[in-house]
Amino acid sequence: MNGSSSLFRFLLIPLFTTLCLFGGSCRKTQEQSELQIPEAELPRILQDVRDGIAIGPRFSGSPGAERTAEWIRTRIGETGRKAELDVFTDQTPLGTVTFRNVVLDIPGETDSFIVIGAHYDTKYFPPDVSFQGANDGASGVAALLALIRSLDQAKPKLGIRFIFFDGEEARFSYGPSDGLHGSRHAVERLRGAGELARCRAMILLDMVGDRNLCLSLPADTPPFLAETARTAARRLGFRCLMMASSSVMVDDHVPFQKAGIPAIDLIDFHYGPGNGYWHTSEDSLDKISAESIRTVCCLVREMICLLEEKR
Repeated sequence: MNGSSSLFRFLLIPLFTTLCLFGGSCRKTQEQSELQIPEAELPRILQDVRDGIAIGPRFSGSPGAERTAEWIRTRIGETGRKAELDVFTDQTPLGTVTFRNVVLDIPGETDSFIVIGAHYDTKYFPPDVSFQGANDGASGVAALLALIRSLDQAKPKLGIRFIFFDGEEARFSYGPSDGLHGSRHAVERLRGAGELARCRAMILLDMVGDRNLCLSLPADTPPFLAETARTAARRLGFRCLMMASSSVMVDDHVPFQKAGIPAIDLIDFHYGPGNGYWHTSEDSLDKISAESIRTVCCLVREMICLLEEKR
């Protein structure tokens, strides 16, 4: 394990304040919306996490990362949709590295669209360290795959661009040439194509498989997206809301925010006591709940509905 594994992914501004969202453990209210991810998806969700882990180390530039990108494309292909493999190079502290984003565009009734993203790469560890990246990597991938499967072939009101990011993890310390490679590249593609103004919002899913699910809303979450998430939770019948965090996360939503695109990071940064499973060998399949991933997917589907109502 190199020294960077101890670096926090967020800038601590003061301490957390807490409300919470504990998936299926919350008491239901009378206000209900239909859950758009069926329980029948649970075995498939868990299998996607298991299959992602089975590929092995998936740090950027590794054979495992390349295999993961192709595996994601194959999984998407099973739905009858065709994803693009966006291969690019970028400078890192260790020199030039090849990265691979996987992109699926689902056109909508209008030119406006939202981006839903998750990273698939894992933190680099020496070969003698066992690291599965079950939550920090594989859970977000499984969530996006479940969301894609949940969409029928009809056009949504708003287009949806799913992006599986490579290069989220920093090799040493987050900076202009270390970490967030895939999301920065995706934003530059939007800028080059003249699509920034058409992108209504970005929703990022990261570390969403914890059995004890508790999602944070970082302090820099745009108010309308924070309210969208809370309203979605109420519509789904959960008594609890999200944790309101006083911290700012450094994650794949940041390049979108910097480009003027409203972006929200739905992340569970309370993974084990004191977040102690994060970037350790404890980030393993036995800590993962398919029900937690399904809960987050249902939340995102409801957020999409709310964003469509506001178009």
